[in-house]
Amino acid sequence: MNTAVKNILRIVIELAIIFSAAYFFSIEAGKLYGWFAGIFHGMWVVPNYVISLVMDGHLVRATSYTTAYFNIWWIFFVITAFYYVSLIFRMVLIFK
Repeated sequence: MNTAVKNILRIVIELAIIFSAAYFFSIEAGKLYGWFAGIFHGMWVVPNYVISLVMDGHLVRATSYTTAYFNIWWIFFVITAFYYVSLIFRMVLIFK
């Protein structure tokens, strides 16, 4: 199999896993979330946003949370933003 095809397949599988996790472990309105949930909600902010564009009521961030949740959410949001930027660069390099 060609290296470019392998890379594209790997990226598609990564995105499928990320979007599936964001969909199946969606944020419930009104539930109080702590720091541990902030890790996953921060990591899945981009897929949650995309899903929220398609589905009404799908939250990007919890409505009821602790201070630790808020801080950890932002930390993992920034880390995940770097991941998505690197993913875009990988896609550009593959198709170049």
